Amino acid sequence: MKKARCWIAAVVMLLLFIPAAALAADHPVTSGTFDLSTCLTGDTVTVAAGATATLTGTAPGNVAVSCGAGVTLTLSGANIDNSSSGTCALSFTGAGNTLILSGANSLQSGTNFAGVSVGDSVSLTITGSGSLDVNGGDYAAGIGGGANGDGGVISISGGTIVANGGYNGAGIGGGVRGNGGTISITGGAITANGGYCAAGIGGGYGADGIGGGAGIITISGGLTYAQYGFCEEPVLRDDIGCGGRGSGGSLTISNTAAVFLENDACITPSLPNGHEHKTPSDVTDPLVFSGNTVYGLTVPADWTGSSGGYFRLYTVTYDPNGGSGTPPSSPPVQHIGTSVTVAGGSGLTKANAVFSGWNTLANGSGIPYAAGSSLTLASNITLYVMWKAPVYSLPQTGDTSSVSLYAGLAVLSLLGAIAVSERRRRNKDFR
Repeated sequence: MKKARCWIAAVVMLLLFIPAAALAADHPVTSGTFDLSTCLTGDTVTVAAGATATLTGTAPGNVAVSCGAGVTLTLSGANIDNSSSGTCALSFTGAGNTLILSGANSLQSGTNFAGVSVGDSVSLTITGSGSLDVNGGDYAAGIGGGANGDGGVISISGGTIVANGGYNGAGIGGGVRGNGGTISITGGAITANGGYCAAGIGGGYGADGIGGGAGIITISGGLTYAQYGFCEEPVLRDDIGCGGRGSGGSLTISNTAAVFLENDACITPSLPNGHEHKTPSDVTDPLVFSGNTVYGLTVPADWTGSSGGYFRLYTVTYDPNGGSGTPPSSPPVQHIGTSVTVAGGSGLTKANAVFSGWNTLANGSGIPYAAGSSLTLASNITLYVMWKAPVYSLPQTGDTSSVSLYAGLAVLSLLGAIAVSERRRRNKDFR
């Protein structure tokens, strides 16, 4: 009996000293909201396939969230930091996954794991109006593949995202020796920073093979900022494209996309909608910032030193439309989708006519624009002055032409009244 009590005491003592990780629990989530702050160190959160759920709160550390296929997951003020452990912060499997960003969120994975794991044969769409600061562990991408892993199918349509690759990992794309996968950006503000010798968007260091190091990359909307990781080796270095020692892949930039490149290093893109490659040294319309703005776009302060990029640039031309004088100066070229303030008609004149606004067609049958209104650029545009006959009414302050005209009409009216009165007097005297 005494011996049995000793064994029981020993077991109790052993349980007291078992590391917390050995007692880690799994939290299954099938729907609703789960608060990560309720986890203990080393816990896992398993989001069931096909579930629609929300994660919020700050995890205590070394907490892994694993999602089945077809999940719609919202991050709403969710924070996970696994930098001190070899654990993935958030991983997806299978097809049809959606990640919605709400509020400010941050994810950090441990060595060999992507911040958001989207590996080969996995698809994920990221959208929403919130933000995500995501960091891959060493040898892994910020969003995409882990060590030696390719990126999957990654589509981004919204949100403000900063994706940092770990050592040798792409910001968005492949881990070390991993290809970029298929990456599509249609909206949002996306900053992708590659780790050592890896692309900002595309392949990790040493990526090569079927599909090439970059994979298939299409950027058709939003603001994209990309830079490769520091690399002293004289090898191929792309902000968007291949990691060091990588090759192949394709890049298409189209529609309303604006793309900033920190080092102006990029695989040669297809430009079906006429984007222009601009650098600070260009003679015409160079990439020169005024404060935090360029081409009508406002960018983060740390990107005002960009060495190049791709933009669709348009401007407004003002036509006096038969008038005389100097028309307003055209504003500097601006990126598609940005807005300009329509000028007034100061300095333009026309005999027996006054300025009454602008129109996209000289005959006035196009789209009208009032002075001071906002015009969103979708192409190069010419605005024609609309002239109209002066209105004979009480003069407006400062309108000397109206004052003179009104005074003249008043005198004529008075003389006419006097003439009628004199005629009536004579007729009376005659009777």
